Amino acid sequence: MLFIILLLFIFFLIIYCYPCIKNNSKIIENMEDSSGNTCASDRGIYLALNNAAKISNINEQLEKLNNLNQRFTNVENEVNANHVGINNLTKQLSKYTSSLSN
Repeated sequence: MLFIILLLFIFFLIIYCYPCIKNNSKIIENMEDSSGNTCASDRGIYLALNNAAKISNINEQLEKLNNLNQRFTNVENEVNANHVGINNLTKQLSKYTSSLSN
């Protein structure tokens, strides 16, 4: 029984690999077009260009995020400076009103 299963496995393996053996070429994963034909040179260039475009897009988005982080830091620094200024104005106004009441 085990021998029959092994023979069936080998038979299906040969049937599956026959086109590759017949054409004497290697089938690379994801290198087939919609009809199942391999077009490795065109497909490889297309995938490389597609990946380069995606990497460039991701790089641009990261630069925008870094710029946004810098802008938030600038706003935070300005808010802190305004907070100090407002506290100083409040103290001076308090001193001025206390001197008027005396």
